[in-house]
Amino acid sequence: MSQSASPTPAHVSCVLVVDDDAVTRKFVRAVLEGLGLHIEEAADGPTALALASELRPDVVVCDVTMPGMSGIEVARQLEGDTKVLMLTGVDDPDVEREAEGAGVSAYLVKPFSPRELLDTIEELVGGLDLPAEEVARTEGAAVEAGERQLLIAAGELSESIRRERERAARLEDALDELRHAYLETVRSLAYVVEAKDAYTGQHLERCRVYGMALLREMGLEKELREAEYGFLLHDAGKVGVSERILNKPGPLTAAEWRIMRTHPLIGYQMVGGIPFLRAAAEVVRYHHEMFDGSGYPEGRAGDAIPLAARVFSIVDAFDAMTTDRPYREALPLEQAAAELEKMAGTQFDPEIVRVFVPMCERLLPSSARARS
Repeated sequence: MSQSASPTPAHVSCVLVVDDDAVTRKFVRAVLEGLGLHIEEAADGPTALALASELRPDVVVCDVTMPGMSGIEVARQLEGDTKVLMLTGVDDPDVEREAEGAGVSAYLVKPFSPRELLDTIEELVGGLDLPAEEVARTEGAAVEAGERQLLIAAGELSESIRRERERAARLEDALDELRHAYLETVRSLAYVVEAKDAYTGQHLERCRVYGMALLREMGLEKELREAEYGFLLHDAGKVGVSERILNKPGPLTAAEWRIMRTHPLIGYQMVGGIPFLRAAAEVVRYHHEMFDGSGYPEGRAGDAIPLAARVFSIVDAFDAMTTDRPYREALPLEQAAAELEKMAGTQFDPEIVRVFVPMCERLLPSSARARS
């Protein structure tokens, strides 16, 4: 961009203001309109270059940092003897040197006052030659106009925030609907598994309710929301286990136990590759691990067992103890709670047991409480 003698004020008729921030553009316009200049605006570099090619502005007031094309790149590509006043939010000597190398004539750091902007424009065009009282009047008018523009911008910002909140609410509703559809799909799949085991009844749904209530009590319901799917699908791998073994009225043999113990890995293979079930798959895989490392399939211990799986192992055991099974009747509530406390630190995470036991009475269905 070539440098030439400053034109006379009479020839300064057009200023192009380039900034992706609408508030800054309006403020600069408000300050300069009092000088009788023709002001044009652009929100990005490519638009600014197109306007500059058409209008041949005398001065381009341009922000340094903009999406896509920087103000320095705009300065490099300007043709003719247009002067460039660069605006920046960061006082960086390296950026200033780069701007000078691109042919930038002047440099202002935000926030700047109307007086600073007027003085700089006056310097660029060789002096506006206005009487002191006219300068004061122009500056005062610019400040008032700037304040009006800021009020307008504040109103526009408030309206934008309102619209964004409405859009976010609509998106949240859509996500809730999608999540509900996911949950119903998972529930349908889980009930296929439950249908193979005649003695579990509503085991899956109770475990889901108990597990989410426990996560809620721990303040982790939102963080581990996808665990709900795992609570429903924990026994998905039982589709690969014979109904003869699942419904056997007596104890399982060693060989039958080996088959039964494959169901966490079978289940994980079923659901682990589904994107929205990846977190749930951890519950499926690790819900038979024990806190002391004596569980299966990997023998994980303590915090190496995913938290959702540690939560589930407790509610799963509680439901199993308080429900009639092929080989025994349901245990009384007090005995089931005592068993959880007895196994804390070995089978179960003791911290989670301490949270869950006080919840047991209110979680157990009223029919089961009456039986206890």
